[in-house]
Order: sequence, then structure tokens, then C-alpha cells
Amino acid sequence: QRTIDAGRLSIAAGDTLVLDATVRAAATAATARALDLDIAARQLAIVAEGAAAPSGHVALEAAALERFGAGSVLLGGVRTIVDGVLVTTVRAESVRFDLTAGSPLTLPDLQVAATGSITVANGTTLSTGAARTTDTRDVTIVGDGAYLRVSAGSQVRLARTGTTRAAGVLDIASGATLQAASIIADATFDTRIDGALDFASANGRGALAIGASAIGFGDAPDGTPGVLLTQSRLDALGGLSALRLKSYGTVDTYGAATFGSASLASLGIDAAGLAGFAADGVDPSLSLTAGTVSLGNLDAVNEDARLATANPAGGVLAITAG
Repeated sequence: QRTIDAGRLSIAAGDTLVLDATVRAAATAATARALDLDIAARQLAIVAEGAAAPSGHVALEAAALERFGAGSVLLGGVRTIVDGVLVTTVRAESVRFDLTAGSPLTLPDLQVAATGSITVANGTTLSTGAARTTDTRDVTIVGDGAYLRVSAGSQVRLARTGTTRAAGVLDIASGATLQAASIIADATFDTRIDGALDFASANGRGALAIGASAIGFGDAPDGTPGVLLTQSRLDALGGLSALRLKSYGTVDTYGAATFGSASLASLGIDAAGLAGFAADGVDPSLSLTAGTVSLGNLDAVNEDARLATANPAGGVLAITAG
């Protein structure tokens, strides 16, 4: 934190949270970061003004959250600097957004973390509005859970350590909308993205990162865990320039699959390995296209047992870059 930055305010709630105060924490220069606001409770619900939270949840009204004028908001945890690295300590079991249609929550940089679940309910819109100075530092989290970032700023990297894929559900429900320049949607157990992801404000430079227990391409059997990506899902993400796929296990191809486009500037895949499986008698083949394609295993995940079950006849991986 620099002297020109507005500083950080962290709030931990027990059963009730009322945000009626005025916080005087203006940044002192155009390049300074506005207020970092961290709010944590065991179960947190962001609701419309005057609405009640589900039983057992601490209610946080969206309008009250916006009035703080924070440059970056973290819900469900607390941020600290450890040896120069921004570490998010997750304190919430669940965070839920349940807003009425036509009343979006508008924040320049919204980050959400939970050990159990994050839910963006039908009718909810999370938007960044006009871009302001935002937090562009990479994020480090220890353990399983769910994480969501909706930001007007550039993309950052989420690093997790100590994952077991035993918990962590992110549910962006059908009828929900996320509007941003960059989005991270990550969960170590189950990632459901049924709502709309809108990158129109990015002017063709939108960035999306998806993290899931597994990522699949092609004709996957019903009930296959993880996120299944198809060309039609990619085509629906207008304005997307960079896509990063993180699997806490493997990236699997079922039958023949094609993914990517010449307009996609970068495609990154981070996983323990690529596994191919025959589907309807078709041996696995995966064709990837982007300006830059990168493959890696940054977290050194080991899935040798899963890779050993792949198609014994092998498969084909074709990459078109540049």
C-alpha cells in the first residue's frame, strides 16, 4: 500500500451488518488506488434495499455497498500482504447474490471468496460501470473453495495451493448477468456457468478465466463433472480476447472437438494433463486455434491415475497459433 493510496478497510460481521457510515478515504493522485474494502461473514447475502436475507445469512444491501465508493471490494475474506504476495484469507462458507432484475450491483472491482459456495441468482446483474483505478495484483488462496472476480481492470492470476477438490461450488444461474472487462470464475469442486457473461465494455479486449475440477471438450457423457466447453459457447462470448482455462484435474476431450478462433488473441490451458476418450466410436482429437496458445501445469497437479485411463489408441492434438 502506497502513501497516495486510499487504504484498506476490513469488516467482519457476526449476525448483523449495517453500513450507514461515511468513509473518508479518497485517493490522493490519479494513479492511486481507491479504497480496498473487505467484508467477511460466515454466510453473506447481498440483497436489494429493504430485502431480507435467507435464514442464517448476514444481509448486505447492494446500495450500501456501492455508497462506499471503494475501488476494490472483497466479499467473504480478508486481504493481506505476505512477503510481497497478496494473500486472500477466506472466512465465508457461502456468499449469495440475490438482486432484482433492473437493479445491478455496480462496482469497479468485485472479488468474492468462499470455502463452500458462491451463488449468483436468477435476475442478478453484477456490473463494473465506468472503469476506475482497480486492483491488478495476482491473488493467492490456500485450500478448496469458490472465487469470483468481476472487474473493469485487466486480468490477474489466481493461484491456489493445497486443493483436494472436496468442496467449492460456483453457481452463476440462468438469468444472471456478469458485465465486465475481465472475469474469473473458479471453483475446485463444481463450476456452473449458466448465466450471461458480457464483455461489451472491454471493446474487444475482454478476458475470461475459468477454473474447475475438470474441463471437457466434445461429446461428454451425461453427468461428466466439471465445465464442458463448446465452440458455440465461445462464439456467444462476444468481445473476448483472452481465455484462460484452469483444471484442478485434467482437460478431457470426448471424440472430435474444435475450439478457438483467429480473433481469440490468447488461449491458455493449465492442468495436470490432456486426456482423450473415444465417443460414439470416434477416437479423440482436439483442434485449438488462437493467436497464442500456451499449455502448462503451474500448480504441479498430479493426475497420473486419470491420464492412465485415456484412450489406449491415443489421439490427435492440433494447435493453430499466430
